[in-house]
Amino acid sequence: MSGPFRAITLDVNVELDVCGYLAPAAERLAAAGIPIIPQCAFLKDHLLVHEADLAAAVSVFECLIAESRVST
Repeated sequence: MSGPFRAITLDVNVELDVCGYLAPAAERLAAAGIPIIPQCAFLKDHLLVHEADLAAAVSVFECLIAESRVST
């Protein structure tokens, strides 16, 4: 599938020795049928999603964030 794509920037500070922090989000997005293109950088990570999937992807993240806040 070609673009247009939108970027979702993950506003988290992750230590370089942390493994798998993106897995729960990637699994949820995959379960929702939303393909991602991860772009990992030194300071911030980004997920590219097709523009048509942006609203659904944001909804997935909002649910994951809400669930994480309840369980902590």
